[in-house]
Amino acid sequence: MRVVNLCAVATCLMFITIVQAESEFNMKDSKFIPTGDILAIDIATPDQRWEFAEEEWCWYAAKMGAKLIELADLDLSKYNWSFTEEYAHTPKRLMGGRDIAGYYIMIKDGKISAGAGVPQEALDLPGFHVNVEWGLIAHPSSFYYGREGSGLRGQGSKQLSIDLEAAEKGKDKSTIRKVKTNYDGPTWPRGVGESLGKDQEMGGGLHNFTALHLKPSPEVIDLPHIDWGVPILTEMTDQQKEDFYKLIGR
Repeated sequence: MRVVNLCAVATCLMFITIVQAESEFNMKDSKFIPTGDILAIDIATPDQRWEFAEEEWCWYAAKMGAKLIELADLDLSKYNWSFTEEYAHTPKRLMGGRDIAGYYIMIKDGKISAGAGVPQEALDLPGFHVNVEWGLIAHPSSFYYGREGSGLRGQGSKQLSIDLEAAEKGKDKSTIRKVKTNYDGPTWPRGVGESLGKDQEMGGGLHNFTALHLKPSPEVIDLPHIDWGVPILTEMTDQQKEDFYKLIGR
């Protein structure tokens, strides 16, 4: 007699229902959605979804990244590294009283730590440090993809930067806060990058996990965008452009 785990079935059905409900939001290619054994390592439940850069999502992204590194069973004593990502001009309604929206993953003294925020201790370590306007990446961050999609998203972002420059709203107009960061070392040390991107072509990897737990943000969901979510400036109306410039602080 075959025994059916009703709880597992219910969880699976809940996951399918949520994904179908948001199919027009972030399902460019469903084969990159975490499922099965890959989904089993997720630290959140399928119904837990937040907007990009919400504090709960930042905590999730940080802790999920730390778990992926821990599962790789690396010798952490060999690393002195951190990843930080700060989201400039995050809408006030998503800040929840925070001064900074973002998260970090850090390996120091043989231990891994991670959380919401961008502490100076993490910025002081060599690694990959990002400070980017929320409006530029909030929507594309919700799309599932593998290496090809990642490359196409990058191309779209490059074109957006070119179009912003042409509109005299380029990086020289950026009002991102200036912080001291340490780039004196490998951006992605051997072992770390591989663990965060493990099984990305099958729906795994930190990006696809974090995309799984995102829901739409009204500031960006109706903007014209490429298939991978990057806004298309040249297809925006004059009002959309004005609102977008304000959104990214330019």
